[in-house]
Amino acid sequence: MNTILRIIFCSTSLVWLAASIYLYLRHIKLKKNTVFARGKITNVVSKRTESFGEKRTDYFPTVCFTDIKGKEHEIEGDVGVLDENKFMVDDLVEIVYQKDDPSNFALKKDYNLLFPITLFIGFLIFLFIGLVGD
Repeated sequence: MNTILRIIFCSTSLVWLAASIYLYLRHIKLKKNTVFARGKITNVVSKRTESFGEKRTDYFPTVCFTDIKGKEHEIEGDVGVLDENKFMVDDLVEIVYQKDDPSNFALKKDYNLLFPITLFIGFLIFLFIGLVGD
């Protein structure tokens, strides 16, 4: 494998590693001091993004929920999806948030370690190909 391809695979592996570490740390931070609640999707925001030269539209839900102190919050999520029909206005969703910072929330179904683990496995694969692949 030529040097340029090795650099591309190793660089890609580092991006995957950074993403998996970020998501894992976010998961641990949420897990320490979490509260489960039900919320309602009040809006879905579409954002045009570009990743590796490919333009796409991601959809981010805005969720309204009441915390354990009785205060209502309406916050745009920071995890988007490609399927524009995944989140619909007025859908009820279960969320997980931090007691001391309700703005740090996640949809309950996104609150697991499967995705960071998958990214970490991808990191290992890209790193292996970049270092050993011939």
